[in-house]
Amino acid sequence: MHRLETKSLAYSVLVRRLIAYLVDILLLFAAIVVTQFGLEALTGGLPMRLLTTGPRIEVWVWLSVSLPTYLYFALSESSAHQATPGKRLLGLHVTDLTGKRIGFGRGILRTIVKLIPWEVTHLSLFLPTPIFMDGQGGFFPGLITANVLIVVYLAVVVMTAGKRGIHDLVASTLVLRAPPFVTKRSYQEARSGAGMSGTHHTQHFYLPGQRKGT
Repeated sequence: MHRLETKSLAYSVLVRRLIAYLVDILLLFAAIVVTQFGLEALTGGLPMRLLTTGPRIEVWVWLSVSLPTYLYFALSESSAHQATPGKRLLGLHVTDLTGKRIGFGRGILRTIVKLIPWEVTHLSLFLPTPIFMDGQGGFFPGLITANVLIVVYLAVVVMTAGKRGIHDLVASTLVLRAPPFVTKRSYQEARSGAGMSGTHHTQHFYLPGQRKGT
């Protein structure tokens, strides 16, 4: 019965993690679209008028979409909340393998690896020739590669019951669901879903920034 409850909790984290990611993507999309249309309105169509070649489009996408996305995830997950707005909404947070808050460097590494499929996608769409100028289908190999990567990424998350993706394995991080105050035993049980071992002695511990008794 205990094992079934642990498994149910683990896959609850998986579902929450996927929903949280969708929430974050929607928030980012809204912010980026508003910013780009606002910039276009303020500048009379600049820089859109300059986006006439693949390299120019790629630089614009990196500066206006990729970079803000990297900073959004890395700054949020290395903050005192240890989570993006989406993760906070779903009751999740990111930790290192000992349950501690991660730094910005680890957060940016985690994000870069996570977004490799996205980077491969827009590189394929815009380089060397933008998709709307390419009549030969030269972008297909890149799109196929990106989709294969997405399947692999999802498979790893499913196999670790939502606790770890490839980006977590590379950055040595975990995504856990836990209240602000938990016991060492419940934390070790949460970690066990990621294939990690640990003792089960009940001992209270406090998350970063938390005082005893609160």
